[in-house]
Amino acid sequence: MRAIHIEATVINEKNRLETVNELAADKPRVAGQVLALRKSIEQVGAVQLAAIDAHMNGKQSLLDIKKMLEAQAPAKADLQLIIDYTDVLAKAGLVEIPPPSAT
Repeated sequence: MRAIHIEATVINEKNRLETVNELAADKPRVAGQVLALRKSIEQVGAVQLAAIDAHMNGKQSLLDIKKMLEAQAPAKADLQLIIDYTDVLAKAGLVEIPPPSAT
């Protein structure tokens, strides 16, 4: 459901930029800015869709989770708190922690 929302948002924003371009008095100057913004919107949408895909696959490391949390909030995430919370979730049977790999 979130993927559909992201895709729809990207389409809407690209359409909004097209409207801005059509209504602009100085089309050549605005066209370059609109093109750059369109590319940026497409990239942001692709990153968000990739993040949702990664969440759906459910195979993130604790460091991946830390990075995702830090991308969404201005503060640094405390790795030990993430580890502790993951242990609580594992004890409740909500997540699985794979055994350490033999190296």
